[in-house]
Amino acid sequence: MRRLGGTRIVRVGIAAAVCALLTIAGRPSGAVSAEPATVTGVTTRTEGRELQVVIRASAPVRYQVQPVRPDWIVVDILNARLGLPAGTAHPAEGVIRRIRVGQFTPDVVRVVVECATPARFHVVAADDENAVIVAIPEAVQKPAVGAPAAPPEQPGGAMLVVPGRSIGPIRLGMKVQDVVAVLGPAKETAARPGVGTDYTWYAAPAGSGLGVRATDGGVVRQIWVLNDGAYRTREGLHAGSAEADISAALGAPSWTVAVTSQEKATTLMYDALGVWFGIRPSPTASDRNVVFRIDVMEPSSTGPPRTGP
Repeated sequence: MRRLGGTRIVRVGIAAAVCALLTIAGRPSGAVSAEPATVTGVTTRTEGRELQVVIRASAPVRYQVQPVRPDWIVVDILNARLGLPAGTAHPAEGVIRRIRVGQFTPDVVRVVVECATPARFHVVAADDENAVIVAIPEAVQKPAVGAPAAPPEQPGGAMLVVPGRSIGPIRLGMKVQDVVAVLGPAKETAARPGVGTDYTWYAAPAGSGLGVRATDGGVVRQIWVLNDGAYRTREGLHAGSAEADISAALGAPSWTVAVTSQEKATTLMYDALGVWFGIRPSPTASDRNVVFRIDVMEPSSTGPPRTGP
């Protein structure tokens, strides 16, 4: 057993075309809850030349690595439920073609890391957080001699909110059919006369997940995430952030609008940035407003656009 980036290596596996993989099981150092954990996010990061896939959960979990294909790294999170939309959780990056996630059985969440070729990997359990890490060594190329230094690492694109552009893998300007290819069929659709059609991928029972509003031509013009703190802006703003956190990071909003369809809810509109924050009283502190929804749309300086209920 050895240390790796502040984490504890539980097992080591090799995905190779010439050898069969054995099932690898592991668990984090903390006690595993009897209640199902929720898988809240799948992101990537780099540590030197190592590419890491981070699977985050709401509580410590057990996991297994399954021998499915030599160029796939398949991790089953046991006694868990999916708290993000099923489908592609992260696009191609380095040796990774894509990362898929889904509710494989009622109590198993499966994460599939599809690699371009069979790759060596380590299965890692973090010591100080509820996360399982798939570490692929030598997956990041060294910069050429004399090349400029890489910019500081930003939050993973799979869960990144970019005002005026995207939330996770969903971008403004995408066709609805391309969104469906990433997230799967929408759970619900609702026509908004004169505005477009809303498509939502909310997970029960918390009612959390992604939604988009598309024009009659099927082009995405607005994206939002509801009640899912795994999606964050580069400033770290997310569902659960306090209203004061938004002001500290972005200043005063362009507009503040009460949402009549949601009691005590208010939308802080940063039109020049292309982002809105829906806030309402915290369930644990009614005198403190917190974020429950983040919307992304094209930047504007003409005032608040029309919104649906």
